[in-house]
Amino acid sequence: MINFKPFKEDFGSISVLYGEIGFMIQAVGLYVGCNNTYTTLQFYDCEEKLMRAEKPWGAVQYERNNTLINLRFYRSNVPQALREKLENIVNEYRQDTNDVKCNTRALSIAFKFSSLEKGVHSFLLSLFEIIQEELTNLEKC
Repeated sequence: MINFKPFKEDFGSISVLYGEIGFMIQAVGLYVGCNNTYTTLQFYDCEEKLMRAEKPWGAVQYERNNTLINLRFYRSNVPQALREKLENIVNEYRQDTNDVKCNTRALSIAFKFSSLEKGVHSFLLSLFEIIQEELTNLEKC
């Protein structure tokens, strides 16, 4: 597993949230890469896909002048069972597009966060629990 390293940029408390999500991604067994950028972290279900630079499951990215974190899952790249579970999550963090919060035609299922408040942390723990459960059901690469 490639270790997530804190990035050089420090945008205040939002960077703590970015790092926390990066660590959670690794903790459930996903593999991370940054492709020479410090503001986007891509994640994969196996190390071989990361090394071959295949399409990632999703990404974590700074947005809106580094005041918002976008955690997104690409609909076409995640397994169907996980995609269905993610699509069924409807809450204040879900925002697939800027105009419509839940848009089944959007390329990704996205969650956006502006701080690491208690509700965000609880939601992230439950979200990554779902991901970890789905990872255990997948065949290895």
